[in-house]
Amino acid sequence: MGVVDLFQAGSADLARMTATPGTAVDDIVHEAVIDVNERGTEAAGATVVLVTRDGVSRSFVANQPFLFFVMERSSRTVLFSGRVVRPQ
Repeated sequence: MGVVDLFQAGSADLARMTATPGTAVDDIVHEAVIDVNERGTEAAGATVVLVTRDGVSRSFVANQPFLFFVMERSSRTVLFSGRVVRPQ
């Protein structure tokens, strides 16, 4: 994809993924779960890529239930929605 210096805000080239200049990857988190029992096997995995602008990380503290949406900006189409009932 032509990505160079992915974690450096000044030199990361994410132009093919975002129109916002100065965007870089701040962190990548992956979690996987596997459950094996008498009835079979169930597995799930998820990866989150956190991006930042100009190397400034922002934090979000969730201390009450909330809804979240991932949307495509130009058409405002909801791609994914979810809720957090008991944030820890």
